[in-house]
Amino acid sequence: MKKRLVAILLSFSVVLGLTGCGSELQEIYIGGFESEEEPGEDGNQDVDLKINYDEPDEERPEIVEKSILKRGINQFGFGVYDRLSKEENCFFSPYSLCSALSLLDLGAGGSTKEELESTLGIEDLDAWKWAMKDYLEKEWSKDTYLLTANSVWMDENKEWSGNIEEDFIAPAKAYFKGELKKKNFKEQEKVVGEVNEWVKDNTKGMIPQVLNKLSDDTKMLLINAVYFDGKWETPFLEEDSRDDVFHGAKGDETVKMMNQYGESYAYVSMDGIKGITLPYKDSSVVMKVFIPENEEDNIADLMGALSNEERQNLIDSLDQAGRTEIRRLMFPKFEYEQEIKEMDRILKDMGIVSAYQENADLDKIAEDLFVSTVIHKAKIEVDEQGTKAAAVTVIVANETACIQEPVFIDFIVDRPFFFVIEDTETGVILFMGQINTLEK
Repeated sequence: MKKRLVAILLSFSVVLGLTGCGSELQEIYIGGFESEEEPGEDGNQDVDLKINYDEPDEERPEIVEKSILKRGINQFGFGVYDRLSKEENCFFSPYSLCSALSLLDLGAGGSTKEELESTLGIEDLDAWKWAMKDYLEKEWSKDTYLLTANSVWMDENKEWSGNIEEDFIAPAKAYFKGELKKKNFKEQEKVVGEVNEWVKDNTKGMIPQVLNKLSDDTKMLLINAVYFDGKWETPFLEEDSRDDVFHGAKGDETVKMMNQYGESYAYVSMDGIKGITLPYKDSSVVMKVFIPENEEDNIADLMGALSNEERQNLIDSLDQAGRTEIRRLMFPKFEYEQEIKEMDRILKDMGIVSAYQENADLDKIAEDLFVSTVIHKAKIEVDEQGTKAAAVTVIVANETACIQEPVFIDFIVDRPFFFVIEDTETGVILFMGQINTLEK
């Protein structure tokens, strides 16, 4: 039987779509969900069913090993970074991508599951799920916080696996705090509008739209949305911001540069690269920025010459570095948004292959699913007060009966730089990017 899955990934929000065959959806609602509305006059239940955030059946371990997220998510992030063009800017959320693919993994089996977990660096799935759950429940301050939302959108007309409640829905709500939304996917325009509204709400308006349309075969969407808002521990003064030259990859550009004088930050210099840590207020989250020591060098070449272990050591070295007084810090004020249209190629190259094939094993959800496309979109805004960032990842699954072609649809930062937004408590890289040009 043929299988089909369409996926779209966008930074600070993740949406997954799945379709398949099995038992009717009505049969799986056995006390786990709360209906917000009564069926309409036409008898169709176009309602939102919120999953109760029950604790998992498994006993919570005495110690939740947070470091496994760092190992898996960061290595995955480096893998994506290596496969992106360095001729242009790049910005994405390793955390968002891994969250979406982890949710998909709940419904996978066989070689499909093996490839997903190998690519994500999952060695102990139970430990991974508990670490994900633990991070979702982290407490944040009002000045710096990360919001993560997951949702599962299911077509009320679709038949699903008879064990979908136990195998997929229950762990989705227990470990990922997923909202279950049962919709009539025949009303495509309405569903698209509601999905986009959900994404907009959960990215605080930074990503107002993730879908343009659904195909007739689309039966399920899995969405993970992430939104970050952090105020600098030491804000830049607006009166110190002025136009200056950024020596971009495409030539010199006049841009707005923020300046500080005489502040102290963690600073390192190694392997021809120097880095600085810019902390966010009342939080373990920081931005780490890296530029070449030699102005003639290229940051992409320097980072590309390092192994993943060496890159992680470089990033971690700032955690052990003492604070150094920086005579002048100059950093660009910028906004950037990117959609990674080649995400399918990247994921396949990283080892997720069978999920794209007609014999993909996503049978815990339905028997006729496979991944057809994955797109990732991310946005960042940096100014004198702090940083806002968002990401959304969408995976859409379609029935195989109606095959269609997928729609694809003196730390002077005045030159290209590599940066991460990292939670130093766990070591997880939430966002990663390289800015080569600031031209509009």
